[in-house]
Amino acid sequence: MTFRADARRFRFLALFVTALSLVPLLPLYVERTFVRLFLVSGASGDTVEWGWALRTLPGFWSDYRYFSPEQEPTFWLSVNLALAFVYALLVTVAADLLINRLVRNSGLKSRRS
Repeated sequence: MTFRADARRFRFLALFVTALSLVPLLPLYVERTFVRLFLVSGASGDTVEWGWALRTLPGFWSDYRYFSPEQEPTFWLSVNLALAFVYALLVTVAADLLINRLVRNSGLKSRRS
């Protein structure tokens, strides 16, 4: 392996680890929500309204123990973890392409090339 290839792999890995630590803070994770409404004004029974919310991954995790089985919490946790991985990969690829373009346009080269 050449020095350039090793440096690029190390840079990609460093960018990926950084992105993986930052993307959970983005509010881009899906949470299935429901609200149970007790109808008091002459109607009998109550209703359940289902909805969706976008949360950060720590926010999703903090509510995890309160989910009911109907919300399929294990499924949504796996979806959100997969989304975190994909988001980190996209951010890493975009940052790596940007850095490569900046290095190429500025004329900076490695001393060992």
